[in-house]
Amino acid sequence: IYSGASTAGDPSLTVDAAGNVLAGFSTSTGAWASRFEPSVGWNDPTIIDNERNHPSTPQMAAMPNGEAWAVWHQPPNGLQYYIFANRFDPSTGWGEAATVDTETLYNSFDPKVAVAPNGNALVVWRQTVGLGSRVWASAWDEAEGVLSEPEQLGTPADAYAPAVAINPDGLGFATWTRSGSELAVMIAKYTAEDGWSNAEVLAEGDLKSDARVAMDDNGNAVVVYALKAPYESLSDAYAQIFTAGSWG
Repeated sequence: IYSGASTAGDPSLTVDAAGNVLAGFSTSTGAWASRFEPSVGWNDPTIIDNERNHPSTPQMAAMPNGEAWAVWHQPPNGLQYYIFANRFDPSTGWGEAATVDTETLYNSFDPKVAVAPNGNALVVWRQTVGLGSRVWASAWDEAEGVLSEPEQLGTPADAYAPAVAINPDGLGFATWTRSGSELAVMIAKYTAEDGWSNAEVLAEGDLKSDARVAMDDNGNAVVVYALKAPYESLSDAYAQIFTAGSWG
């Protein structure tokens, strides 16, 4: 889908209910996207950012109707990294990219986005603080057309590798890794009424992978991760399920 003069990387895919696929990727010339329609094939890729410096890690998330989000990090001034977002409408194409975070002192990296069928969305990312980092989040209200003020998730601690999911009712979860004397998988719950909950620990130990989260339409969630097995050189894969209001 791309064979230009710049090296492409950081690919991400999302698909809507009709089988249309959006692929996002980055090059030294911009953040790009290309759309696959089953009856047409792949469209020519288009640049979806409007800044002059190299973007990275574009992430895509589609609604069933084909509308979609893309988020990435980029240094518009060549020095400080911000989180950017752009939205796709099948009838009009991509809009104008805009910043998600409002930080003016530290760098922001590694954004993830999840979008519900009604258009509400959650964005999470990692923001540096001194030699460490924190996980931040913002919520998009489709009816109001506004993005909430960024909010730090959890108490101050070195945190990284965020992931996020949301279901049609607006229930969402963010997970990330907390470092310290022992690595921990952290989780926080989001509702439109109450915002983000306090973070809690799902697992602690010698974590060997970034945690990932997914949800179904009934409000159930699953988080998966890998931990080194005690007294062995191997790692085991784990899953924890959220159902009936609590984590198993």
